Parts: sequence; C-alpha cells; structure tokens
Amino acid sequence: MDIHAQGGGIHYTVQCVREATPTALYDSLMGRLECMAGAGTTTVECKSGYGLDLDSELKQLQVLEQAKKQQPLTISSTYCGAHSVPKYVRLSGLKLTFCSTHTHTHTVFLAPFLL
Repeated sequence: MDIHAQGGGIHYTVQCVREATPTALYDSLMGRLECMAGAGTTTVECKSGYGLDLDSELKQLQVLEQAKKQQPLTISSTYCGAHSVPKYVRLSGLKLTFCSTHTHTHTVFLAPFLL
C-alpha cells in the first residue's frame, strides 16, 4: 500500500503501458514468451488491465492477438481492466463492455485500499 500511495505500483505500470508503442509491447512480450517456451511452458494466461483506458486496453489486447499468431504457446487472454481505479475516474462500464469482445476471460478485482 505504501508503494501505491507514493505513485508507484499499478499507476506507474499504467503510465509505462500508455507511453509504450505496440511494437515495444510486442517485443517485450515475445521475449518473455520465448523464455517460457524454452522452459517447457505450453499455455500461458496474459492479462490486460495495465492501461485503464479504452485505447490502452485495446492496444494490449491487439498485441496479444498478434503474438498468438506468431509463436507456438497457447495464450489465454484475460481482460483485467477493473483491478485498479484510474486516478481520474471511477469504474467505466463502457470499457468492460467493449473490451470483453476481445478476450476469453474477464476478471474484476479491486483491492479495498484502491477504492
């Protein structure tokens, strides 16, 4: 909770995801997936939820779709957009509805200290 209160944690990650290009996200993801495959992993769950706005969530999900076509691992995409409340809004029903069409699974979790 101290990390969150100081502006770190999820809010720092959100800022990094928002600033990253799709290519940068893809390259980072592919490196991790190649490492996992090399260790014998066959299936991985990848979660979005680190953009906390519609454009950033879609950017993450589109990168996951691209990665699914380029490597042998089975990727289960999970939309996890409500695990933190953006600094500037409360929860957005539009985001949950729209992004849900791009994933297999949806997760909603809010830690009490984030509310």
